[in-house]
Amino acid sequence: MQSNNYLIIGKIGKPHGLKGEFIIHFYLDRDEDPSFTEFYIKQGNDYVIFQGLTIKLAGNHYLGKIQGVDAREKAHEYCNLDLYINRNDLPETNEDEYYYTDLIGSICYYEGDVLGKLEDIHNFGSSDLFGIKTNTGKYIYIPYLKDLLQEINIDEGTITFKNLEGYI
Repeated sequence: MQSNNYLIIGKIGKPHGLKGEFIIHFYLDRDEDPSFTEFYIKQGNDYVIFQGLTIKLAGNHYLGKIQGVDAREKAHEYCNLDLYINRNDLPETNEDEYYYTDLIGSICYYEGDVLGKLEDIHNFGSSDLFGIKTNTGKYIYIPYLKDLLQEINIDEGTITFKNLEGYI
């Protein structure tokens, strides 16, 4: 199946233990459940269902296991494989909630002028940060805080900021 309707949701990490399990790094909020109905992997330009994957919470991380993979060496073959989901499997967002994939690439404005383009979103501990490449080529971080957001318009691909004194 080929489409731009697939979102990367995580990556398979290093093997865990001797029985073919591996760590999965999900790109989700900590309180989100990663038990989607189907995961996909990318093969060339196509997305195919990743058969036989089971996931369980183990302490503060998730472990994955593939049916028929019963040794650490075999699990290592899946290391660094990206996991995708079909966007249609995601729940609808509430008002003023957004999937970050919908925000990335937005043109950012401040005081009527183009500030730059949203390149990525990071969290280094205290809050999410918008990573914006400005028109001058400078890279800045602006906290994702309601007090700094005037408007987010997904349809137009724009984010308008306010109160950025001290941030830029």
